[in-house]
Amino acid sequence: MSDEQQDPSANTQAFRAFAQGSEPAEPAKTNLVMIISIAAAALVAVVVAVVLLLL
Repeated sequence: MSDEQQDPSANTQAFRAFAQGSEPAEPAKTNLVMIISIAAAALVAVVVAVVLLLL
């Protein structure tokens, strides 16, 4: 019975391809969420400041 999955550590070239071919992280989504959160917090702070100044 043959093993269909090859061990990447058995072949240097296959291992390098495996090591360098990591799945791309998604920092763009994380940064976008952080930017939107900060902008929303700033907007709330401005609205609260305006309301307090008008009272």
